[in-house]
Amino acid sequence: MKILIVTPYFDEPYHQFSSSIKLTSGLSSDMEIVVLSGNTEKNGWETRDWGKIFFVKDTITFSDPINQGIPLGIWRHIFKVLKQEKPDLILINHFMFFTASIMILLKLMRYKVAISTDTFIGYNWFPRKEKDRIYVKIYFWLYGSWLLKLADKIIVYHSGNLPAVKKLGLAGKTVVLPYGISREEITNVKPAHDLKKKDKEIWVGFAGRLTAIKGYDDFLTIAQNLAKKHRQLHFIIAGYGPKFKLHCQKNTSDQIHFLGFRKDILSVIKTFDIFVLTSYSEGLPSALMEAMALGKPCVATNVGGICDLVIDQVTGLLTKSGDIKGTSDKIIRLVKSKTLREKLGNNARQHIIKNFLWENLAPKYKKLFASIT
Repeated sequence: MKILIVTPYFDEPYHQFSSSIKLTSGLSSDMEIVVLSGNTEKNGWETRDWGKIFFVKDTITFSDPINQGIPLGIWRHIFKVLKQEKPDLILINHFMFFTASIMILLKLMRYKVAISTDTFIGYNWFPRKEKDRIYVKIYFWLYGSWLLKLADKIIVYHSGNLPAVKKLGLAGKTVVLPYGISREEITNVKPAHDLKKKDKEIWVGFAGRLTAIKGYDDFLTIAQNLAKKHRQLHFIIAGYGPKFKLHCQKNTSDQIHFLGFRKDILSVIKTFDIFVLTSYSEGLPSALMEAMALGKPCVATNVGGICDLVIDQVTGLLTKSGDIKGTSDKIIRLVKSKTLREKLGNNARQHIIKNFLWENLAPKYKKLFASIT
């Protein structure tokens, strides 16, 4: 079976779509995978170890909080890709982006099309600023809601989407099926060789895009406050965003470290003692999943699909978005108890191994795709 995955972006530093990356690597063991993706810089085919990817360069690119490009050429290049690759099924990942607009053309050509998503932007996922919230609400009803109706099947990555699915009347064609992580990539991970931890230091880490929705500014505030009181704490921020260079220039603390975009993110997370996620809205966060798979105790905001990953007090600690004091208190609770860190870390790893390994998820995807085609 050959699957064409359509994604807004793939593996650019600031536009890294982890769900698309994990889908291609996880499904390629049982299926032939081709990817059609937007890109801020390049056009054309590239060969990867899992298959082939065709990039279409953005005509226009919008910055944070929209974080979307408009590759107008995708309407032209889709014909070339379809003629050459002859996919059995098209999977559109993240339906609220311009790349998903080819759904209209695909349905007119009578292709079977499924949508996969970790959230419904403008319905249960919102930016932090009110004016941006209004924009995405309108955008959802004028654009996204119609694409959902056209899809032959909808895959949501976590159960936190089910209330929205029911209210939108999509329950009959929707299935909850997460993307996963491979056993190989979380086995024998070595700490990043360029990050050296001194005795008695405790590293608290954040990994993700430095955008408003991720709440990285909250993490930075927490880091600045706690660093003054606890000299053994170091705060590691792995990720890139529009203000990255500005933050590096303004940072005067020797306990706060900006790493920028890292391809070896698992090795970076391996150095953390505590992982923190401060998002205001989320899908199924891959960085959190990876941290848990590596046995790291986590503090995360209770939004989106985090409910499927973090069971409060069991596989991690939940906190509220924007709650600087509450999140800080939970971090210090972990700092003070190595026993609690080990307990939550071990539970987290077992939870991921039991529920999110590709060796268990890939056959479910294959069976689902076969039922659609």
